[in-house]
Amino acid sequence: MEPLPLGTSLPRIQDYVRQMEAERGLERQGLSAQCLKLGEEVGELFRAVRTLQGQPHDPAGRRADVGDEAADVLILLVSIANRCDINLEESLLAKEARNELRNWLLGQPAEIPLPGPTRGRRLEVMLGFARTDNQALVSCLGDPPRAVAAYRELLRRGNDAVGAIRAGLQHGNPAVREGCCRLLDHLVDTDSMGQLIAMADDPDAQVRIAAFHALACDRCKGDTCAPGADQVLGPALRHLACDPDAHVRAMAAELAGKFVHADGRAVTALETARTQDPSPVVRKKAGWYAPGGTIHRRTTPRAPRSSPQVLWSRAKSFDRHRPGGKHARMRHAEIPVIPAELQAFMRDGRLAQIPVRRAKRLLLLDCVSQSFEPGQRYREAEVNAVLRALHDDHAALRRYLVDEGFLTREDGSYWRSGGTVEIGPAAVPSP
Repeated sequence: MEPLPLGTSLPRIQDYVRQMEAERGLERQGLSAQCLKLGEEVGELFRAVRTLQGQPHDPAGRRADVGDEAADVLILLVSIANRCDINLEESLLAKEARNELRNWLLGQPAEIPLPGPTRGRRLEVMLGFARTDNQALVSCLGDPPRAVAAYRELLRRGNDAVGAIRAGLQHGNPAVREGCCRLLDHLVDTDSMGQLIAMADDPDAQVRIAAFHALACDRCKGDTCAPGADQVLGPALRHLACDPDAHVRAMAAELAGKFVHADGRAVTALETARTQDPSPVVRKKAGWYAPGGTIHRRTTPRAPRSSPQVLWSRAKSFDRHRPGGKHARMRHAEIPVIPAELQAFMRDGRLAQIPVRRAKRLLLLDCVSQSFEPGQRYREAEVNAVLRALHDDHAALRRYLVDEGFLTREDGSYWRSGGTVEIGPAAVPSP
């Protein structure tokens, strides 16, 4: 082959490498093989640099020249670009054009104060978007190599970037609009909510998914920014019924599920989706939020909790229809006195947590056992009523009492078999 002259252009070098590989029979080697050879040549280049700088190296190894190894690296890099049909000159110019939007912080790392809850901490950045304007950062959301870094920087800037993010909702690139919807999930305010709701009707499915997620997720929003049913339930029901994308319908079901306890339209739409939607993903998610589903049960509004005194009076009322003294202790029971060392486990007069340490748990169980009269038998419903007045998880408390010997259970009946018993003077036998 005719050698390359000095000053050869990059496209000419790519042609030369292509012809050289064809002449030497190397064009049959695959892309993976060339990448492995590139890694090997880069290692030899590093070894040559170590030798050049006088750093420790293997004296028995081959002495390599930095220029030779750099040329081998360039040849293999061009070979890989040829196999991927990449024009290196165009790629280099396009990459440098994008790099012009970035601010290169040379020398010492720049310290950038962080806003919000991280105030006082400082972030070290060697290079990146420190001084890039917000509009340029929003445009970078559509560039996959820089989208993640641009997203994080816009999120870090917070409210200062909200104006540019709102404008990005009208961008021609769907990836930019999707990124702006995801950002507004964290940064939305009352002025942005209308624009975010409008994105639920975007022609791109990924944008609609991001918009519905932002509208349904309350984790990053305060009460002032949470949208009401009058604003978002209509779009949610419309897309749940007829959107062509299954993931959009699933996110619409999640948004409609927020209002299932307050609006009958949401119940009807979720029941229909649970039984008739063609996608199993949508049917499953709709079933979570429809009546009887796991999320529906978990989010059902609960009645205000009664006071411990009211609960205790209900416990005593279980056997009021019995005239005799068999359950007299139940009718006259009082909330057990909890010693000072166990007050850390109490909230508003009730037991908030059963102690983990056995010593303190035994002390608590001894106090609770005072509610049961020695020698009397109790039905399980009566035991549960007494324990429920003290602790929400009455079953665990009852199990501890039985396991530690404070109560004994047989044939559905319970009786006290342990714990401290007060002995009065009349009960002490005469000497």
